[in-house]
Amino acid sequence: MRNFHDSCDCKDCNDCGKKHKDFKKESCDFVKDKLCCEWCIPRGQRQNVYVTTGVNVFASGFVSVNCDGESNVLVRFYKDNSLASGPFTVSGGSCMTFTAANFNRIEVECPSVAGSAPPPNGDDDFCSGKICVTPRYQVKCDSHDRDHEDCGCH
Repeated sequence: MRNFHDSCDCKDCNDCGKKHKDFKKESCDFVKDKLCCEWCIPRGQRQNVYVTTGVNVFASGFVSVNCDGESNVLVRFYKDNSLASGPFTVSGGSCMTFTAANFNRIEVECPSVAGSAPPPNGDDDFCSGKICVTPRYQVKCDSHDRDHEDCGCH
């Protein structure tokens, strides 16, 4: 009959208690969300299309741009005010998918089109599209000491 758990590296209960005394084990629950919004940005402007505060986020999603000819946009990921990733160029009529961590803001920029006059109807004065983000937030994280009890010693 064994007096230790199979996953424990210990030869006996006393050894197990000494070996794992300072080991911390963290367990977290995750909440999965889905957020989508359409955006419309004037040429030469930037807009935040996703912002979060106070949580550690792991996310996947996409940014799409409506098919408006010259409507390329730049997508940037920020951690606070520091650039975390990008810029990524997304062309009109297409999209960019992403999986990312360690950011808390996504910004879309609609660049000015140099040397061209706006069309008479003003349709090309804006870039538009959609963003969908599926963030996973860590909640209820607990650390606890791993002791000989976790090794199956009784």
